[in-house]
Amino acid sequence: MPRPGTLMDPDLTKTAPTCKDCIHFFVTYDPSFPYGCRSMGFKSRRYPHFEVQAASGGPCQGRETTKASERA
Repeated sequence: MPRPGTLMDPDLTKTAPTCKDCIHFFVTYDPSFPYGCRSMGFKSRRYPHFEVQAASGGPCQGRETTKASERA
């Protein structure tokens, strides 16, 4: 059974929104902390939404997505 708050935790993967379409998400060049969130101001080993979910117990409040027409 996976530890709570880890990448394989089924509770987090079902409820947490993903960072991939968020405008604040970025990939760093730091191998120790490859993912980051500009809105929350941190870098992490896991996707930031997992860190926010584990720390606050709720979904990310800073998540903003771009419209499909703006991505092109």
